Amino acid sequence: MAKKFDFNQIGKEMPYSVPQGFFNELENSISARLQIPAAESRPKRPSAVRILFRGLTAAAAVAAILATTHALWPNRQQQPSMTLEQAFANLDISDQEYLLDTYSDVSYISDQL
Repeated sequence: MAKKFDFNQIGKEMPYSVPQGFFNELENSISARLQIPAAESRPKRPSAVRILFRGLTAAAAVAAILATTHALWPNRQQQPSMTLEQAFANLDISDQEYLLDTYSDVSYISDQL
């Protein structure tokens, strides 16, 4: 092929055309054959009850999400902290002896105990 094919030369118009009202006639002829009444050309608007139902459903979904989040959220209350003496007293005797032997030369701990 000596010449490359270029899509930009074709343009954006459709190369095919349909007669005016073809699709409406097609719909009517199919409906007549199937004995179904033709659909209205104007789309139906949702009724006020349906709009209200959708709004209430959305509000209930948001409330359910908030309630679930609140119920599953961890409690952020701080536990009261212990003093060094209380923490040391909660240890086993062997752990207390190990800490005293290991850190006996540290001036801060030896002053506290």
